[in-house]
Amino acid sequence: MDVSVEKLYFADTGNRRIRSVDLNSGIIDTIAGGGSVEVGDGLDAKMISFSSHAMRIAIDDTGNFLVSDAHHNRIRKINKNSGIVIQAYLHRSENDIESLPENINIRLCKGIYNEDKSIAIKDPDKINKNYIKLLSMIFEKNIYVGIATHDKKLIKDLNTANILEEGNVF
Repeated sequence: MDVSVEKLYFADTGNRRIRSVDLNSGIIDTIAGGGSVEVGDGLDAKMISFSSHAMRIAIDDTGNFLVSDAHHNRIRKINKNSGIVIQAYLHRSENDIESLPENINIRLCKGIYNEDKSIAIKDPDKINKNYIKLLSMIFEKNIYVGIATHDKKLIKDLNTANILEEGNVF
C-alpha cells in the first residue's frame, strides 16, 4: 500500500497482472501484465505477459515496483514513470518496434551499455544507420517519439536523411 497516493497494489495472478486500487474512487488499474510479450525487458510493462505462477510484488524506496517472475527466474523492475525506451544498438530493437501498438509514446536512444556483440551492434556508424532506420519505422507506425541523443554526427545524419523534415517533428 502506498499511503502517499492512497493506492493499494496487488498481484492478480489469475489474470497475470499487477494492479492498483485507488482507495478513494475504487478504480482498479493495471500497472503491468496483460500483454502478449513473454519476455520484454525495456518495453511498456502492460505489454508483458506474466506466467500463471504466483507473483510477489514490492515497492522500493524510490517507487519502483519489484515483481518476482518465477517462470523466468528473475526479479523484474518496473518504473511506471520511465515508459518505453528503444535502444538502437540492440539487434532486437526492430522486432520490438514491430510489436508496439500505434499511437503510443516512446523514446529512442543509441544505447550506452557495453553489451556483447551477440545482442548489440558495436560499430558506431552502423548504430547511427540503425537509429535512422528505426526512427523511420517509428514514424510509419504513428508513434510519438522522443529523440534522445547528444551525438552531433547522428544529428547531422538525421538531417541529411531528411527524416526530420517529413512533417513528423514538432
